[in-house]
Amino acid sequence: MSGSRRHAYTSGIQRVADLPRGWDGQGSPPLQDRARLVAGTLLDVIDLDDMPTPQIVPVVGGGIQIEWVAGPRELEIEIRPTGRIVYLGTCEERDVLEGETDDVNDIARVVRWLACAVSDMAGGK
Repeated sequence: MSGSRRHAYTSGIQRVADLPRGWDGQGSPPLQDRARLVAGTLLDVIDLDDMPTPQIVPVVGGGIQIEWVAGPRELEIEIRPTGRIVYLGTCEERDVLEGETDDVNDIARVVRWLACAVSDMAGGK
């Protein structure tokens, strides 16, 4: 992954990690260590070089969500405070991929699904 992509990704995680307790106005805890660790580990298993820049947002309860949009495809990866990963991929607003895992390596397959859309948009296939 290029340095600028890595920086954008890690700074998004850091921005969420810097939020204080109660960032949502309802007393939600800040990003939990396990969720932060899993979000960082995703850097080692997915190739973001050809991906659009993700939106990285906090999740109530101490989790983090990473969202990509590529043409008609959208992918949301939520990392819960426990480190459990929940994902949802949609195409033209229909659910196509949905699941949960504790293994970040499983997410590589899910991200490849989105990367195919990016490649198609670029004329790669």
